[in-house]
Amino acid sequence: MTEKTKNRELPKISEDNDKFEFTGESKTVVDKNGKEHTLYRIRATEDITLVRFIIKEGSILHEIMDELDAIGRLFDPDGWLWRPEDRSRIVTRVIHVRKGELGGFIEKEENLDYKSNAWIFDNAMVYDDARVTGEAIVSKRAEVSGKAQVYGFAEVSDNAVVGEDAQVYDHSKVYGNAVVTGNVWVYDDAQVCGNAKVGGNAKVGGEDTRVYGNAVVTDNALVFGSEVCGHAKIAGYAKVGESKVCDDAQVYGNAIVDYSRVSGKAQVYGNAIVSSWARVSGNAQVFGDAIVSEDAQVYDDAQVCGNARVYGYAGAHDQTKVHGKAVITDGTWTYGDITEENCVKKAKRP
Repeated sequence: MTEKTKNRELPKISEDNDKFEFTGESKTVVDKNGKEHTLYRIRATEDITLVRFIIKEGSILHEIMDELDAIGRLFDPDGWLWRPEDRSRIVTRVIHVRKGELGGFIEKEENLDYKSNAWIFDNAMVYDDARVTGEAIVSKRAEVSGKAQVYGFAEVSDNAVVGEDAQVYDHSKVYGNAVVTGNVWVYDDAQVCGNAKVGGNAKVGGEDTRVYGNAVVTDNALVFGSEVCGHAKIAGYAKVGESKVCDDAQVYGNAIVDYSRVSGKAQVYGNAIVSSWARVSGNAQVFGDAIVSEDAQVYDDAQVCGNARVYGYAGAHDQTKVHGKAVITDGTWTYGDITEENCVKKAKRP
């Protein structure tokens, strides 16, 4: 994307916009489709106060969000909730934008809701039909474009890019060199950072969710309450909940990973399910309609496929293949080619 600074005629401002004005500083950017957009730096024309919640323990975000219309009555000057029962659980970070303070760049008034407390800081850019509302913040060198929306208490910062029809909302954050495009939702307390990419129709949300490193979440994948990092990839209609997928691992197809860990170059795909604190690592593969669960481990070059089940502290390693309707359980470990007929004979305790 190329940039150059010019002075041009300023865009129109609504008569009831008491929040910001355009300055004489402008910038032209060329998007990936070759279309030029002229952006203008803004200046606050009134004091703006943005509130951020920090949850010390527990989670009562939804209770608080229901009362946001009463923020002026909820908080004391030190930023603590008035209600005694909440004082030990939640603190707030208050960000002040003073009248006359310069903001970032927008293409038109509609990019920044002047009836909300949202603000664009530093050299951040919001253009095209993108919109920033609520208590949202876009800062540093971040870009928000297309029909993207950033709202709630969301933050987009650093060199992050949010575009197309993406939505970033609630208390989520997109930062670093992360790219969020497509019809993506990033919500709750989710964080997308590093060089991570989230695209397609993917949804990333839940408490403590982080997508970072060079991870990719795409297609119709859902990541909730999980950590996806390294060069891991979540794709297709895969669902990853309360789990960690890292290194070069891949989860795709209609696979489900729940309360488990997938690492190394492992792959979980098809209609496979990995759940209940199971671990799949190395070059292992779990696919078909297979289920690995209840503290089971599958690693090295092992495969679990077909309608096979490995659970209850059981394991498969080396070049073991568990397939057909084989069931391995009760802490036993398998070797060789395991089918329904020979699974008992070839199972052993470690």
